[in-house]
Amino acid sequence: MSILVNNHNSKYSKTLLDTLKNELSAGTTVNIKLGGFSMWPFIKSGTIAVVKKQNISELKSGDIIVFSSINKLIAHRIIYCNKSKTKIITKGDNKFYNDGYLTATNYYGKINLINNETKSIIPDSKLNSILNFILAKLSYILTPFYRVFFKFIKYSNLG
Repeated sequence: MSILVNNHNSKYSKTLLDTLKNELSAGTTVNIKLGGFSMWPFIKSGTIAVVKKQNISELKSGDIIVFSSINKLIAHRIIYCNKSKTKIITKGDNKFYNDGYLTATNYYGKINLINNETKSIIPDSKLNSILNFILAKLSYILTPFYRVFFKFIKYSNLG
C-alpha cells in the first residue's frame, strides 16, 4: 500500500484510513510517500517512509509516528509523552505549534525507515535515537532557524 501523507490537500476517505489502520494492526509494513514541509529539513517532501505498528506503550520522545487528524494522515515527531503513555504530544519539526494530545485511536504506526533520494536512515539506530531525542526537546527553539534557512534555500534556487 502506498499513499501520500502530510500534503495539505490530502484528505482521505474513512474507508482508506480504516484499511491502512487494519493493515498496520495486522502486522503489515506499509510504505508511505511523505509530502509537505512540516518535518523539513530532516524529512523532505517525496521521501518514502516505512511504517509499522508498534505498541503505543513502547513509543518515546523523538519517535516519528503516523496518525490521523480530521481525515488526514500526518507524520510528526513525539515531543512529549508521560510514563504511562496516556499523554503524547507531537509536532512537526518545521511547525511553530504542536498537534495537541494524541489518542491511541488516532495512532497508526511508527516510522522505522526513511528512504530519501540519497540514503536510507534508520531512526532507531543508537546515534539517530539520540539525535531524535535532542530534536524533540529543542523543537520550539530550532523552528525559527529552519524557517529562515528554508526561505534562504528557496530563494537561492530561483536564479
